Amino acid sequence: MTDEEKVTMLNQAANFTKAAAKHVSGGMKEVTFEEYVCRLDKCSDCEFRKKKKCTACGCYLPKKAWRKTEDCTKHKW
Repeated sequence: MTDEEKVTMLNQAANFTKAAAKHVSGGMKEVTFEEYVCRLDKCSDCEFRKKKKCTACGCYLPKKAWRKTEDCTKHKW
């Protein structure tokens, strides 16, 4: 594993920890199904999407898109 890959994994772990804490402190609220679909639709043609992950933040999009406390790192939703 390269140093760059290690940094990326550490960033992903830090992002996940912050997002989980924000989700819990925000009451673990979720968006509506319509908003969820809209968020993923905006991700569908994004240059940072690689399968089900965002390469900009490292998040797993199907999970992140449900959380009301989450925003797109690139301000697309």
